[in-house]
Amino acid sequence: MEFNISKNVDLYNAMDNLSIKYKNLIILKYFQDMTIPQISKLLEYPEGTVKVYLRRALKKLKVELEKGCI
Repeated sequence: MEFNISKNVDLYNAMDNLSIKYKNLIILKYFQDMTIPQISKLLEYPEGTVKVYLRRALKKLKVELEKGCI
């Protein structure tokens, strides 16, 4: 149980280092379970832009998590 709490804290700390744009995309996609078309419509971005931003956000999140040795 403590291990999961630690991982969650690391995840939220890593997300705090992302730009608000990237953080919002990750929250919408993975915490709110929205599809790319739904996110695209909500944020008024083309679907391709949402995909690129989401890929960049995940890459940046991975780097942040690796810094924290998760």
